[in-house]
Amino acid sequence: MTTISIECPRCQRVAFVPATSLLVDLDGSPSDDSPGTVAWICPRCAELVTNPVGWPQLLAIVAAGAPLLDEEEDLPEPHPEAPPSGPVLTRDDELDLHTLLARPTWFAELENAITSTNSPQGDQR
Repeated sequence: MTTISIECPRCQRVAFVPATSLLVDLDGSPSDDSPGTVAWICPRCAELVTNPVGWPQLLAIVAAGAPLLDEEEDLPEPHPEAPPSGPVLTRDDELDLHTLLARPTWFAELENAITSTNSPQGDQR
């Protein structure tokens, strides 16, 4: 495990922090002085601190294994096990669902509803 020697801007003490415990955030408008900041929890004062870093330090920290954040990255697609939330079901919705499932033709009705919403003309009833 690679450790980074870093000075806490709050307690002014130098600590050896594992590179994987640092979080590198690229600034929106990188400059020659400070292209990003590093965030970590100081083991001495137990505070979440951030510190701007220059290009050489940023590249060394990322090469040592610190995770790199970039706010402009696309978010991953929703996972099937964690679908995006939709509108909350009301009691009327639950009653309608219960009534539908009590009918022996519920599956055919569901298939028809899906087919009609996916057709280009929409529901023609």
